[in-house]
Amino acid sequence: MTVQDALLSVQDLRVSLRGRTLASLPQLDLRAGECVSIVGESGSGKTTSLMTVLGLNRGTGLDCEGDVSLFGVDPLTASEGRLRRIRGRQVSLIMQSPQSALNPTLKLGTMLMRVLGAHGVGKSEAQTRMKAAFASVRLRDELADSYPHQVSGGQAQRFAIALALALGSQMIAADEPTSALDMTVQAEITALLRELCADRGLGLLLVSHDLALVSTLADRVVVMKDGAVVDSDETVRVLTRPSSEYTVELINAGLALGGGA
Repeated sequence: MTVQDALLSVQDLRVSLRGRTLASLPQLDLRAGECVSIVGESGSGKTTSLMTVLGLNRGTGLDCEGDVSLFGVDPLTASEGRLRRIRGRQVSLIMQSPQSALNPTLKLGTMLMRVLGAHGVGKSEAQTRMKAAFASVRLRDELADSYPHQVSGGQAQRFAIALALALGSQMIAADEPTSALDMTVQAEITALLRELCADRGLGLLLVSHDLALVSTLADRVVVMKDGAVVDSDETVRVLTRPSSEYTVELINAGLALGGGA
């Protein structure tokens, strides 16, 4: 695979603060239709890596260097205007606990219409896209008239995915997308994301500590500890023949909690 084939290509990424390395990611590529997961405990550097490759750590005081291509654009050096044309239209971010990330003063439909409008989509077209996106994630049309606090965690997560689909995003970056959901809803969201990758060719960059989720969704896994990659390969190899003691510990922790791997 060449860089041109990838939605996201990362080489030798290093994120540091006052000389201390927070995240080091030697290599990662994401193609259409596949899921790549960055796995590790809290503080391992996985979310820092995610935010950096989306160009969202600029202006934070972090030093970011490396060779990164996001839809052919370097998010470490491109102008904010250039990045805004990529974010939303080509790549969308789903934050952990979506209900807390949504504007509590706006109805879901109003939020979606405003976001589409900000990306140049007319009102009539936006309505059509919203209806189609709601149908894709199995949300009832009447939920567009609900405020975030009036919907369940699973519905809020589906809305976040619907927003990405309405924008026509080719890639979704998801930070612990099921951690705040109960087991039944987790299974529904996992099945939905798997379906979107398989049927729509969506690229999914998944950050998670949940190896059960990763084993179901990810084609390849990058395992991070203390800011460094300690294991990286196809998911089956990493979970069945881990090459680091830390990966073994993660797998055993998941088994002890009943999550499996």
